[in-house]
Amino acid sequence: MPDEGGRVVLVLEENDIQLTSPSIVADAFVPLAKERDDRPDETYLVITCMDSWHACPILIDGRPYFDLPDAVSLWWIDRNALTSLT
Repeated sequence: MPDEGGRVVLVLEENDIQLTSPSIVADAFVPLAKERDDRPDETYLVITCMDSWHACPILIDGRPYFDLPDAVSLWWIDRNALTSLT
């Protein structure tokens, strides 16, 4: 894990609304991540297949998507406010 109070954050992108959802990703990712000592502190799924993007936490500090309160289950992202890095 990082020194100096840093955190490791993994961001996954989902752009297929018909076959993917936060619960499907959590079902697959969480058991695998929990087996690892080097798992990220925070993992999010960013859904980009619609005009309005949103992010869902998948695993935060060992707490999976299913155990997180509704208050942290969804964040809307204004994609027009983002800056392209490429």
